[in-house]
Amino acid sequence: MHVNLEGAEDEALMRYGACLSGLETQAIDDDMLTPKQKEKLYKTLEEYDDRLMILNMTNFGVTIQDLVSTCKEVYKDFKFDLCIIDYGQLLKSADGGEYRLQQADVYRGLTVMSKMFDCVVISPAQATRGAQEEQESFSNKSRRPGDSAPILRSSDISESFEIARVSGVILSLNITDEEREANKLRVFLEKQRHGRKGIQYGLYTEFGKANLITGKFYNPYSSVESIDTNEDGMENTIKLPDSNPNSPKIVKIESLQDLVTKKKKDDNLQEQIDILHKSVVEINSIITEMDSTQEEIHKRNSDNPFEGADPESITSQLKVKLDNMQTKTNQLITQSQELFEKIFPEAKREDLIYIKEQIEKCEETKNENDKVEYTKILEIFQFNLG
Repeated sequence: MHVNLEGAEDEALMRYGACLSGLETQAIDDDMLTPKQKEKLYKTLEEYDDRLMILNMTNFGVTIQDLVSTCKEVYKDFKFDLCIIDYGQLLKSADGGEYRLQQADVYRGLTVMSKMFDCVVISPAQATRGAQEEQESFSNKSRRPGDSAPILRSSDISESFEIARVSGVILSLNITDEEREANKLRVFLEKQRHGRKGIQYGLYTEFGKANLITGKFYNPYSSVESIDTNEDGMENTIKLPDSNPNSPKIVKIESLQDLVTKKKKDDNLQEQIDILHKSVVEINSIITEMDSTQEEIHKRNSDNPFEGADPESITSQLKVKLDNMQTKTNQLITQSQELFEKIFPEAKREDLIYIKEQIEKCEETKNENDKVEYTKILEIFQFNLG
C-alpha cells in the first residue's frame, strides 16, 4: 500500500505504471504512448490491481492518528504487508506542540503501526538544505585522490534525532550530477538494528522509468584511491597482501573441509586469514566509533540546530571526522572483500552452517585452540557474506 500525502493520486499511479511496465514516465505523462505501449501499461496495472493500493490522504493537517484509523479500515479488505508513507514528515500529531515533538510522536506511531499490521513501513525523509547542496556542488569542486562523494547520514535528516532513533533501518540515496547523468545511484546503509551497517552499494538506475532497482550493480568504492593517512591523521593499519608486489601468493580455498588444519600447515594462508580477521575487527571498531560520533552530532544538533552552519564549530569538526572515518572504512571494506573473494572464490552462505557445526564440535571435544580459529573464520564469513 502506498499512502500519498501530497500531490495527485494519478501521479503516483503513473510512476508505478512506468516502473512495472518499463515505459518512460514522460511518455505516459504527455500521452505519447503507441497503442501497443498503452496496452502494455493497462495490462500491467490490471495485473497489479489486487496487489497494489494507492491511498490518497492529501487533506491538510492529516495526523498519525488519522492514518492509523484509516489503515485499520483498509486492512479489513486489503491485507497489506508493505506500507509506504509518502512521506512521514508531512504527518502531524493530534496532540499538537512543537514540530520536532510532533515528529517524535509521528515516527513512534509509524513504529507501532508496523507492529499492529505486521508489515514493513517505509517512509522517505527530506535531507537538510545544506546536505542537499553539498551533494549538488560536489561535481563542481576541486577534489583530491581519495576524496569520496558526499554521503547523507541520519544527522542530515530534517528534525532527525527522533526519526533516526526509532527507525530499524536507515538508507540514504546519494547522487551527484555526474552520477545522475550516468544513471548511477549510491545507497548507503546508515543503520540496521540487526545486521551490518556503514556499507555503500552502487545501483544502475533508470530514472526516466521511475526504476531505481534494475538489478545491475557497480562498486561505488572503485574510484577511491588508497591513501595511507586521512586528514585527521588516522593511519590505515591494515596492509592487505595484494597491495604489495612482494606479498606472498594468494592461497585459494575451494573447500572448507579441515580448513583450520590447512591453515596451521600453510604460513601464507595463516597470514592471509589473520589479516582478514584483523580487518573485520578494525572495521567494526571504526563503525562503533562512527556511531558514537553520530550520537554526539545528533545531541549537538538537538541542543543548537544552527551550530553546524559554522565551519569552526565542534559539530562541523565532528562531521569532518565522521567523513574521514567513512573514507577509511570504505577502503578497508573494498580491500578486505577483494581478498576474501580471492581466497574463498566458492564461498556461500551455507558455509556459515558448516563453520558453526565445527565450533560446536570443538566445544564438545574441548578443543579451545581450534574453536578460536573457527570463530575467527566465522566472523570473517559473516562480515563478507552479510
